[in-house]
Amino acid sequence: MAAGAYYFLKWNKSTKILDLVKSAFFAFILGFEHLYSVITLCLSIGIFILIQFISKKQVNWKKVRHLLVFAAIVLVPFIYTFVVFTGFPSFESWNMQNMLDTPKIPFVIAGYGLMFIALILTILSRNKEAKKEEAWFLVYWILTVFVLIYSPFNIQRKFLEGVHIPFGIITGIFLFALLQPKVRRMLDDSKASYVIFLLIVFMLLTNIYIYTVQLTSLD
Repeated sequence: MAAGAYYFLKWNKSTKILDLVKSAFFAFILGFEHLYSVITLCLSIGIFILIQFISKKQVNWKKVRHLLVFAAIVLVPFIYTFVVFTGFPSFESWNMQNMLDTPKIPFVIAGYGLMFIALILTILSRNKEAKKEEAWFLVYWILTVFVLIYSPFNIQRKFLEGVHIPFGIITGIFLFALLQPKVRRMLDDSKASYVIFLLIVFMLLTNIYIYTVQLTSLD
């Protein structure tokens, strides 16, 4: 999924069709195993391109033609999945039993804890790193996931898989491009780096959702 997003963003800058074909190739492979991740990627790309065209007030037809090639490649695992789950009763029956409902939104937000706060602050920031197209693609990716996890699919919770990728990168932008310069104005470089290091450790070793469950289950 990360490779698909990487080559898409590379194509967005170069407009070389080979980059987009590479993106489609990785999505093609992923689609036979985790089609829900490909749905997320395709919708994120669609939203990104649509907003790009609207903001520039013109349609880049070269990009449209390239995206049609992308769609043709990625469509194959969609067709395969449709045939398998509609043409074979055993798979259709298994799919009907495969219910993965998403928890209520406060628990989902709590599960990402400080990374969700970093997302909000990055969106609101005027920092040039936060305003880059690549950063906004990651934001669209996360927002797409938060819509899909409450969509009328029986595998809602599966759409959360892979969202740690944009969350992690956005958090990195927040820590090193937004927060660190501000901390350095109050502390010297070594102390500022130590503060950022402690925040990273805290994010790696904690899960606010787990803490919430533990605290609410105390006698």
